[in-house]
Amino acid sequence: MHKLSPFRGAIVRPFLALLTAWLAGAVVASMPSTAFAADFPSRTIRLIVGYTPGGSNDIVARIIAPPLGEALGTQVIVENRPGASGALGADHVAKSAPDGYTLLAASASPVVITPHTLRKVPFDTLTDFAPINTVGLTPEAIAIGPRLKVKTLRELLDLAKTQDVSLSSSGNGGLPHLTIELLTQASRGRIVHVPYKGAAPAITDTLAGHVDGIVRAQLMKAAMVPSVMASSDAFRKFVGEEFKRWGQLVKEKNITSTD
Repeated sequence: MHKLSPFRGAIVRPFLALLTAWLAGAVVASMPSTAFAADFPSRTIRLIVGYTPGGSNDIVARIIAPPLGEALGTQVIVENRPGASGALGADHVAKSAPDGYTLLAASASPVVITPHTLRKVPFDTLTDFAPINTVGLTPEAIAIGPRLKVKTLRELLDLAKTQDVSLSSSGNGGLPHLTIELLTQASRGRIVHVPYKGAAPAITDTLAGHVDGIVRAQLMKAAMVPSVMASSDAFRKFVGEEFKRWGQLVKEKNITSTD
């Protein structure tokens, strides 16, 4: 994990302590009295990430897991189950026992967007999950690799009208994919979507020049060279919408007691 600078650490660490204490209380408070023993938690809690290591969901999960475990008095381990824009990880949590020991590092892609963009998902967001709390919010961004010499979104979209431009994402059906499709529709350009099983391999191929760019959370912009185009204002100008990625801690849905 990257070390925080003294200035950023002085700001982030107190906030992180407050956030994890809040989340720990929210985890316990979200369980009905009939769902777990008085000694909860008595074993390791798994925090499921539906993407490969190195992506924004994975980074956030690994930041909050240690202090969350300390606040709860147990170990919280991060487990990656990538595929289908996070839907495979979400399905694993949905089918887990409703005991509070399997949590999901959720984002809009698996629980909001993929049920509408994929032909079939094996879970129902409204009935299979119970939200605990929001843990992050960051804008989407487009990062361009070394193959293209563009510096603005306008230059990128103008280029796409004259040649194919390949933009990668963390998978089909998620927020980055939706962003690419809306940009293609708005610009009428020749933008080719290249899906990966997570952001990390997409970043690797972008840096290597195998694809022209990547649509990803602005949280990860420091990993991209040489050009990053933040999406908030630019997307609003060209598409009429602002794309923001939120992260939320979610647990499996409670089974209501009939006692």
